[in-house]
Amino acid sequence: MLLHNTFTYIDNKTYCEEYPGDLDYIDVEKLIIAGFYIQLFIFLILPLVVIIYCYVRITITVISSKIATKFKTVRLIFVIVLLFLICWAPFNVVILMHDEATSCEDAQKLGYALQITRNMAYFYFCISPIFYTFVGRKFQDQTKLLLVKCFPGLKKHIAVTECYPTNMPTKVLTTDTSDKKESMISLGTIGSDV
Repeated sequence: MLLHNTFTYIDNKTYCEEYPGDLDYIDVEKLIIAGFYIQLFIFLILPLVVIIYCYVRITITVISSKIATKFKTVRLIFVIVLLFLICWAPFNVVILMHDEATSCEDAQKLGYALQITRNMAYFYFCISPIFYTFVGRKFQDQTKLLLVKCFPGLKKHIAVTECYPTNMPTKVLTTDTSDKKESMISLGTIGSDV
């Protein structure tokens, strides 16, 4: 916002451009360099480190568990991290190259590349919530249940789980009459979804 200015062109439309001169109260060169490194750190390196750390921990937990679909879960984690890299790495590479333009033609090509890669980076924010939602088994089961309730004719074509309990562990209290003491038996978590 500090480095951009508006101007009106021949067709009376307002355009935005990078401020062509130096500003009295700001060292423009340092601000551009600082902006690049802040962008690189906050939007690529830091999220990538957090994503990789969290998903490595999740992957270790999933692999050590007895879940039947653990390899499918690990594959999903790999796809999520890869999707992040595919969407954000090109944008940061183009930003890095943006100041390397030596001619007007090169600057124009890098400008187009910046628009395309910026849209790819923003696309990640659009696709990520949808990706997490539609991949979840609970969401799929609830959608199937809703479809069958709205359209009963689909029941013969869609396998539906009738009841989907919460993730609360079920406890059963039993009384042992021979020792006259109470013992609690845990039946485990029913309906958990990984």
